[in-house]
Amino acid sequence: MKFLKNMFRTASAFEALQKDIASGHWARALGREEALASASLDDEERRRAQELLAEARRGLALLNLEEAEAFMRAGQPQKVREHLEIAAPLAAGDTELEARIHALGCSRSPAASGAASSPGAPLFSKSCSGCGPVKSAAPPEPSSDAAISREVELELVLSAYGPELARRYLAKSEGFQDAFLLAQQGRHAQALEAFAGLDAPERDDLFHFEYGSLLLRSGQVEAARKELAAALELQPDFFAAFVTLVDLEIHAGRRARAMELLRAATGRPGYAAFCHQHLAMLLSGSGELDEAIAQGRLALEAGAADAGLFEFMGKLFEARGATDEAESFYGRIPAGGCGGAGVSLALATFWLRQRKHPAKVLDALNKALKSDPGNPLLLLQTGEAYCQNGWKKEGGAMFDAVLAHPQAPEELRLRAQAMISGSAP
Repeated sequence: MKFLKNMFRTASAFEALQKDIASGHWARALGREEALASASLDDEERRRAQELLAEARRGLALLNLEEAEAFMRAGQPQKVREHLEIAAPLAAGDTELEARIHALGCSRSPAASGAASSPGAPLFSKSCSGCGPVKSAAPPEPSSDAAISREVELELVLSAYGPELARRYLAKSEGFQDAFLLAQQGRHAQALEAFAGLDAPERDDLFHFEYGSLLLRSGQVEAARKELAAALELQPDFFAAFVTLVDLEIHAGRRARAMELLRAATGRPGYAAFCHQHLAMLLSGSGELDEAIAQGRLALEAGAADAGLFEFMGKLFEARGATDEAESFYGRIPAGGCGGAGVSLALATFWLRQRKHPAKVLDALNKALKSDPGNPLLLLQTGEAYCQNGWKKEGGAMFDAVLAHPQAPEELRLRAQAMISGSAP
């Protein structure tokens, strides 16, 4: 009987893991790791379980990285830090993800980092309050507590960099490390001065990358471009420097140069997914949809699996009227949250446009609206979902809320008015 109980418990746990992965419930899948470790699995099942758990770690890391990127765009750097802290250990050993986490940590705007924390707060602070060494004309010998705090702070920041790169930073001089920590704390003027004062032997690829990233955050784009290019000249496979330089060129409006960099790097190990995905997005922006779809497919073949790419591909196919393909890509986007229940907002709004599954759409939009109750687009979409479910009164209340919203764009107001009057398609 004990054997049978163990057998059924093992099968159940393994099957549950497979279901979690298939539905994108990354956190739930990882929660089964301890039970699977003590279960009686054959060699093939154990190998497959490890593959699935690795997929879950990457999926959860991607989810938190994408949320960090969204909070970066929303100007909430404290939330950026929180999600990067979760993503960093999950991404350990994944060169591409580690580089994206690193690059995002280095790309915080001066305004955002200043608004987020006190001058002494480190980027990845969990328990350390960021008490770095005291600088003065004649600095006293630091206390052991101060030295420990500085060491802990440095290690916390480097937790997102990957073991090999972190070792290189730890081997750098104290002067470089001080400048590096000042930059991570958002003390840009002091950090710029500290980096500029470093001697020639310190000016390796790490120096040029960190100094270039800091110059970029300080708005000195041309100087940043020069430093990042110098880092890549010294170390052509410095992926984080490559990512930062590509982002610089894109945001500086130098589309042709960004595409040149991306096309030249597609054959490098670990670069293909990033390069093809960004090429797809740049080509889409110029209306080259067929080539954008082709590059998106190459990104997927290379292992890209983030929600942003799935949504992007869904939009491309939807724009072409290929609704089955669009729905397939939207359906691959995790619903989000720890449980991952329900459907993603992207899939829900696609169904709304297609007038499909109205009850599921309404449920998803109501959940989204609870998280962002002041969003006029969500108010409008939720109103439309109520109407598709036959609840005109509730829908009308949502449209009235859009019209009363002080920041609702004119196109949303016109759509809400058309829904109220019954003239909307």
